Amino acid sequence: MEDIKKMENLEKVNKDLVKYIEENVLPVYANNDKGHQEDHIRYVIRRSLKFAEQFENINLDMCYAIAAYHDIGHYINKDEHHIVSAQKFLEDEKMKEFFTDDERIIIKEAIEDHRASSKEEPRSDYGKIVSSADRSTNLDHSLFRVYEYGHKHYPEQSEVWQIARAISHINKKYGKNGYSTTYVKDDEYEAFVKESLYLISHPREFIVRYLNAGNPSLEIKKDDKVKELFLGDEKRYIELLKLAEKKRVLKELRSVTKLDKPYIVEFTGTPRTGKTTTIENLVEFFKKGGFDISVVEEFTTSEEFKEFKEKYRNKMTLGEWNLAIADVALSKTIEASKGKEDIVLIDRGINDRQIWNHRRYMSGDIDEEKYNHITEMLTKSSEKLEDMLVETYATPTESVKRDYKKSIALEPRNFLTEQNVKEYNESMEATIATLMAGAPHFLLIDTMEQDTQKTTMQVAGKILDDMTEKYLDKIEKKLAKVKEKDIDEK
Repeated sequence: MEDIKKMENLEKVNKDLVKYIEENVLPVYANNDKGHQEDHIRYVIRRSLKFAEQFENINLDMCYAIAAYHDIGHYINKDEHHIVSAQKFLEDEKMKEFFTDDERIIIKEAIEDHRASSKEEPRSDYGKIVSSADRSTNLDHSLFRVYEYGHKHYPEQSEVWQIARAISHINKKYGKNGYSTTYVKDDEYEAFVKESLYLISHPREFIVRYLNAGNPSLEIKKDDKVKELFLGDEKRYIELLKLAEKKRVLKELRSVTKLDKPYIVEFTGTPRTGKTTTIENLVEFFKKGGFDISVVEEFTTSEEFKEFKEKYRNKMTLGEWNLAIADVALSKTIEASKGKEDIVLIDRGINDRQIWNHRRYMSGDIDEEKYNHITEMLTKSSEKLEDMLVETYATPTESVKRDYKKSIALEPRNFLTEQNVKEYNESMEATIATLMAGAPHFLLIDTMEQDTQKTTMQVAGKILDDMTEKYLDKIEKKLAKVKEKDIDEK
């Protein structure tokens, strides 16, 4: 809200006029759309009184009244609001106490001449002042007004159409041959036009800026009570705020369009490196943001696996057994890719089987021909079906140490031993080039020196960034199909 006490030259305006307009005129603006309410009028008043200094023999009372009335008829007829507003001024009998008949005619004409779309130059310096003062100098405010106007007057149109209209409107108004002009020296306006031109030429940035401006109430704000809980770790708190803001932006993009399939993230890596906790944290993070997210549990620790094991284990060699598990993992990934969720997290899927297949290959349980065949098939499947692979790492000693810390049982482990973890890590390292080839995005995280929250933040940040790009890609493609003739504003 413009601070009326800080307006230049306001003290020179008739105090009775100011009192009347404050009490009787400005409240009427609550009827207008959000882009033309009282805050906007105060903005125009401030700038009008400032620009009056660039002209000779200007009556500040007239400047004040013109600015105060210039949009008052917007809620009645937005297309002819300059005419309606001028008429409402003339019909206000109180104004006869402050202005002569000649002055009232000049005020009326200035209100009529204020529109940026007018092809004619204002008939007086007063018209030039209010016209220039009415020019937006805050891009977010301008985008908000475009957003509000489009959704109010064309609610039946798609979000992509609304974005296309916004780009078209800003370009027509402030672009190279834009109709918006100014009749004063205005540094604020020049900087604004420069920023607008940049945004028009960078549609991806325009999309995000426009959606953010259209929904300012959703802005993520600091919470001092929550901040206190971080016990002085303000850096971590700020990082979480940034993640929350990225999530908000992604949600706005998601409201415009849908991706062709769920965003699929697989988790693999050394045992006891926080994969399960990370997955749980991610589910909570995205669910609280309004996203539909599901988890494909690790097959070899599931109830389903017990039945699978009883049915097939004794009928297969160790190599065949591993290949059969890989087939199940692939089937589950294919099924996940056909779902309706926004995000699917897979706990040890087809890429994890790549690591196990390598162990069996090195042990001689899978021959080279079969190994190469399954490797190629799973790599291509990963490239097609999955979007990101997260691989977490810890040394064998640290892995076993964490297992003992998690449990109260001191008996020796049958599977999670240093030797088994060592062999797994060796196969993980040996297959890393294969895994990277099949993963559109590969994230290797050394968990030795960081907590699970930090690991989750890394993964969430990468997911948010990549999903944002995917949504922007799709929106851009849709925008390219919207022609200027399709933006029919009646």
